[in-house]
Amino acid sequence: MKVLFAYDGSINGDWVAKYAIRLAANSETRTLTVVSVQKNTPPPRYLTEKINRITSIAADRKVTLDVKLINAKSVFEGVISALEDPAGTLIVCSVRTRGNARGYLYETAASQLMKHPELNTVAFRIVQPGILGSPHNILLPVAGRPSGIAGGVSLLHQMGSTVRQCRVLHAVSVSPRHYLRLTATEMTNLRLHGESLVAAVGRHLSQQLNNPSIRIDTAVRVSEDWVREVIVDACSYKSDLIIVEAAGASLRTALRRDDPIERLLHETPCDIAIHRRGD
Repeated sequence: MKVLFAYDGSINGDWVAKYAIRLAANSETRTLTVVSVQKNTPPPRYLTEKINRITSIAADRKVTLDVKLINAKSVFEGVISALEDPAGTLIVCSVRTRGNARGYLYETAASQLMKHPELNTVAFRIVQPGILGSPHNILLPVAGRPSGIAGGVSLLHQMGSTVRQCRVLHAVSVSPRHYLRLTATEMTNLRLHGESLVAAVGRHLSQQLNNPSIRIDTAVRVSEDWVREVIVDACSYKSDLIIVEAAGASLRTALRRDDPIERLLHETPCDIAIHRRGD
């Protein structure tokens, strides 16, 4: 896919730029379109300096920048106006640097872009700037069928040779009340079902990536709190990046601080990429 980066000129944007460049370096065109909406950026002189630094980093990876400075009412409108091939473009953006009363994602340009049914969007929260957009250990939480990880597989493809290990985690969710009443037999059955699913996902992932240098591990947890399991697993296995899909149903409602995606963004111990694939 082509890569378009919505850049706001902030330090957080500078960090996310490293991921955008990494993704563009593994695209067919090796071009990164940088869209900067004038009303949301620093003064022109500082913006020029920042874009020059990004251009230099991109050149080191043999990526060409196509910078578009756009006057628009919002970042969302600016990105839409710059898109030439929505279905064939991955839009890279960021969430809020700090989660305020509205959280990290709610009412941001990222959430607007993700709600659009035809757009492919990934929004990053950077926790470890030192990763420099080159994560080695990826954590991929999955909830359903193997086909449901298509967006995550596409991102892994475009991460390129930097990825060394991908850990697929399936947390079998049960309600807190039900969890306390689970018998040993029920727990075993849930775990076996989860292991069957995650094994299928692992095989599918291996076939799609077709890269023997990437080690693929799988794990299953039965829990009343799948977000906690993801956070604990990311800590235990020293993940550099969590890649998780934002469910359409969640995006269609107002995200609350206790929403699973908001909790992941708030509690993550490492960088996190929230993605949404166009229909």
